[in-house]
Amino acid sequence: MDEAITHSQPPMWCVQGPGVQDVKLAAAALPLPPVHCRPQLWVATITSTAPVVDATTGSNLELTVLDRDGNARSEPTLVDASWERFEEQDGKGGWVRRGTVAVPDSLRQPGAVLVRKIDDDDTDAAHRVDYILGVKLATHEEVHTFPASSWVSSQDGKRVFFEGSAYLPQHTPPALREQREQDLKSLRCANGPAPKEVYDRAYGYQVYDDLGNAKAPRPALGGSAELPYPRHLSNNLAAGTKGPGKPWLPFDEQFDSSKQQGFNGDLLKSVGPAVAQGIKNIDNRSQFTSFDDVLQLYRKGPPGTGTGPGATDSVSSLKGLDLDEASLSELDDEAEKDRLGPLAQIQSKLAWTVQQLNFAPKWKDLLKFEAPRVLAGRGLDVVLSDEEWGRQALAGMHPNAVTALKRLPSDFGSAIGPEHVDEELAALGGAGLAQLVADAVAGKKPRLYLLDCWLMDTFWAEAPPDAAGRTEHAGRALFFLQQSAEGQELALVPIAIELKHKQTQAQEAAAGRTLPDTAGIVYSRQQLKKDANGQALWFLAKAILRSLDSAYHQLISHWLRCHCATEPYLIAMRRQMSIMHPVFKLMAPHYRFTLDINSKARSSLISAGGIIESVFTPGAYAMRLSSVAYKSWRFRLQKPAADLEARGLLDKDGNVWVQDYPYAKDGLEVYAELEKYFTEYCQVYYKSDADVAEDTELQAWWAEVKSEGHPDIALIEPDEEAVWGFKGPIPSVDVLVQVLATIAWVASAHHAAVNFGQYDMSGLLLNTSPLIRRPMPHISDPADPARQALIKAVGKGKKALEKELLTYLADPIPALVEMVTVQLLSIHADGEQTLDERNYVLTDPAAVEANLRFVARMQALEARMLDRNSDPEAWARYAKDKKSMGYTLLVPPSPAGLTFKGVPYSVSI
Repeated sequence: MDEAITHSQPPMWCVQGPGVQDVKLAAAALPLPPVHCRPQLWVATITSTAPVVDATTGSNLELTVLDRDGNARSEPTLVDASWERFEEQDGKGGWVRRGTVAVPDSLRQPGAVLVRKIDDDDTDAAHRVDYILGVKLATHEEVHTFPASSWVSSQDGKRVFFEGSAYLPQHTPPALREQREQDLKSLRCANGPAPKEVYDRAYGYQVYDDLGNAKAPRPALGGSAELPYPRHLSNNLAAGTKGPGKPWLPFDEQFDSSKQQGFNGDLLKSVGPAVAQGIKNIDNRSQFTSFDDVLQLYRKGPPGTGTGPGATDSVSSLKGLDLDEASLSELDDEAEKDRLGPLAQIQSKLAWTVQQLNFAPKWKDLLKFEAPRVLAGRGLDVVLSDEEWGRQALAGMHPNAVTALKRLPSDFGSAIGPEHVDEELAALGGAGLAQLVADAVAGKKPRLYLLDCWLMDTFWAEAPPDAAGRTEHAGRALFFLQQSAEGQELALVPIAIELKHKQTQAQEAAAGRTLPDTAGIVYSRQQLKKDANGQALWFLAKAILRSLDSAYHQLISHWLRCHCATEPYLIAMRRQMSIMHPVFKLMAPHYRFTLDINSKARSSLISAGGIIESVFTPGAYAMRLSSVAYKSWRFRLQKPAADLEARGLLDKDGNVWVQDYPYAKDGLEVYAELEKYFTEYCQVYYKSDADVAEDTELQAWWAEVKSEGHPDIALIEPDEEAVWGFKGPIPSVDVLVQVLATIAWVASAHHAAVNFGQYDMSGLLLNTSPLIRRPMPHISDPADPARQALIKAVGKGKKALEKELLTYLADPIPALVEMVTVQLLSIHADGEQTLDERNYVLTDPAAVEANLRFVARMQALEARMLDRNSDPEAWARYAKDKKSMGYTLLVPPSPAGLTFKGVPYSVSI
């Protein structure tokens, strides 16, 4: 039955339309009720955005009206064939039922309606469902709206939907308190996996014990200090298995039809199997042999138009490829194979596989790649330029990783020393390493910055050799912030990269050199940029470090911080906070579709053999690395200012040290507007700190977030204040605003910053390789065969060198899988709600006004961000050369598609 659950509106919380409408009718048209107590007839309208399935759609419903201020209620009214039914004509499906309800004369102010779906077959296994957008009641004086946005099953019994006004628990009308409490109780179940029926609605918690399977077991994440982790929604999957069946998910958390039918639905679960099936028919000896081979993957012309500036004329042979039987027949012709080349053949065969698996035609377009925007106006300079490599640390897809260097590298075990960087620093107009570190410690502007990916070596001792031929590295990069004599910033440039792989320490020991586990081989720009051999090594060092950074980005800054850590907030809210609660109504859009996308991720992206394990270097240990990173997760540091301060990027007055740090500058503004809006909103309902303290649902929610949703973090850091920012219950309105704004920031703006730029940055293999196949050559050891082969290729010229360099990066199959995946994840779906749009859950006038002011400020913020991109001194925004891509990832609005901008309310892809 769940396969047919489709509707064009967001689940539960995004009712499109106004709330309570005090529509005063003309007195002359409204005769006063007679003195005797005969029932009144009110007009009820039930609206849905789900398509009409059969004759029972919208019927066999039972409707009961409850009084807000007393015990009066109507007799159950059957919604049957006698009620008018209208099918919506807006092209999106849907239906309306309209009829009369008899209510007692004593019922003056409706506060809730009970809705029951009746099934002709009353067996336990049978059920029917209707999607109810809302119910309107026209009394003799006004119209009342009861938002629902929920699926009602015949197995649910009577479902309660309250009139749209928000109430704190202590302010709930007495007649509705029992219904409020009973509705909350119905949404709670025991923790852990258990059999589920498709119509079940209750929420519980579960450790990540469902990522493995019988052939590829994976340890449980969560429940121990060794592998701590947040919890996810309990489902029907037994520990250590992947089935049987698809993971259970409540109807109200599932994608709506526009989301499901777009790129972002079940295709996510199909990419891996499709490509795996396609590999069977592909010559695995096909490899990238030149940079031009990589560029052939893109259609020709500027980004966003189906073409790309980095592509060569050879890619025009793919233009108009219909991917049908005729095209496949063409590939059988030897001349045509030569014309297309091996990479085009692979692309075509994968696309044919997609078609054979009956994917919709537009899904096949995922294998026709737009040129990533990072190529715009720059061509291959984007992968050769040190300035561009540094720029992406501040304005790329992982802009929250660099930290100001306030310790000498030797203090944390690094091999980077003055001999590697001081000559370069002097040439760039800076002091030496020791002096620059001392200056930063003393409170002066930091000039050295670190990108640290050393935790990647955590499981090397227990990890067997990778069957796919991948080579794991750990690494660090040191950057220098270059300035003019007048103090104007010019660029952030890498000056040293430190790398090690599994054999590094053993190889150094065999050569009579001692290297501790905390250190690697240092690749110094001042040493390597002097000749072609060194430049080739420097290119590889940057490529490997960027690959490490991309894995860290995907596993930690994206998955762990945005998806994984956010899920418990929603589960706890569902279990402890009524839909009548003002905080529920405020936060609901920030959780839209999060449980569905996370469930899909556990099935296909992060599971054993999934896309993350298949195409990123950490392989089977990827999720365990995110568990290690969770040990340092702190809720109080998710707020952008706190994060920047912890990374040493704010001065004593709270200003960003780096003049052009787009993620920081734009992000702080978005957060400030969220905080202002949340303050205005909360003050509507909480008149004092005492109201916060007395809010039993709010305090139960917060306690459960900590004790049930994120319990393992206390095993790592017992000091509650160090983790959460304060101890115990939420003490005040100000602290409540900070908590809610922090959650909303991570779900909206931070997720947008690390998600919607993925394709335009990592869709170019030469810019970001998802995996590394060979160990980094030694910087100076003449006996290293890899170094010898690289130097030999340099001597043979450009073509031989490119071929040799590409043997270190991902081969075509994982490269294509990664490109398809990040393209899919970077696309905005139709109907996505961005921060410049109304929160339609809100109905109370003061709340709506606060929301509208926020929407207006988001629209103004777009103008300010775009203006910054035109500043000729904004070196990190590509502004100098007018052929800019700009930094638009935190610009709130976006149309559907691959746009490199747009901030949805929630983590929904």
